[in-house]
Amino acid sequence: MDPAGQLLVLQTRPLRVQDTGPECVTEPPPPVTGFTILAQGCANGYPGVGAGPAFHVDREEDLVSFPDGAILVAKHSSPKYMLVQAKAQAIVTESGSVTGHMASLCREFQVPSILDVAGPWTLSPEKP
Repeated sequence: MDPAGQLLVLQTRPLRVQDTGPECVTEPPPPVTGFTILAQGCANGYPGVGAGPAFHVDREEDLVSFPDGAILVAKHSSPKYMLVQAKAQAIVTESGSVTGHMASLCREFQVPSILDVAGPWTLSPEKP
């Protein structure tokens, strides 16, 4: 109830944080030699593996041409990306939070996602 006596109803979803029991790894694995690190320090929106061509989404209009089996790559997270979640193998964004709406939807629909990606490269290069 707000101060004026009006009833407000909120929708909520459980965060579904994974168990951090003793079998979970608490230290990062040793570095793999001979390869360049593309990203580190990311947030895991929903665990899993996705493989496919990267499809850069710069504007909402890009979702219209999203191909089946692609990885959605974008600068920011957005719940609008769930319009193509059935086609996406995974979602990768430069910003976003595991407590955000898109991450909640990724967990609900079991779409592997990595958020808040930091790396020596940019996710959204100029389109050809």
